[in-house]
Amino acid sequence: MEQTEKFERFKALHLRDTAFVMPNPWDAGSARLLTSLCREVDKPVNVVMGLKGKAFTVDELSGAGVRRISVGGSFARAALGALMRAAEEVRTSGTFSYATEAIPGSVISQLMLQDQHQTRV
Repeated sequence: MEQTEKFERFKALHLRDTAFVMPNPWDAGSARLLTSLCREVDKPVNVVMGLKGKAFTVDELSGAGVRRISVGGSFARAALGALMRAAEEVRTSGTFSYATEAIPGSVISQLMLQDQHQTRV
């Protein structure tokens, strides 16, 4: 598919009344394409990050013109990954070093007690 055709298809997606979400850019070429396309559309561009592939920073995405970054279920998958690594450590090594990176119970308690109008950690 030619660059021009990609651009026209991308622009057409933004002319609809529904939201268009672009999965995370996977390489420098797609990041350049995203940058040029963000300049051409009149709606905010949302990018889903937290997927495998190139990990662009918030500043890089913002500089490209992205106005909203979603993480989808990546935080939950990261937490489940940590759980699996901890269980595997205990099973295979009989050690508990995973606990050094665990959030303290006191911090969890404070988070649960915070007023919902306060900034969360």
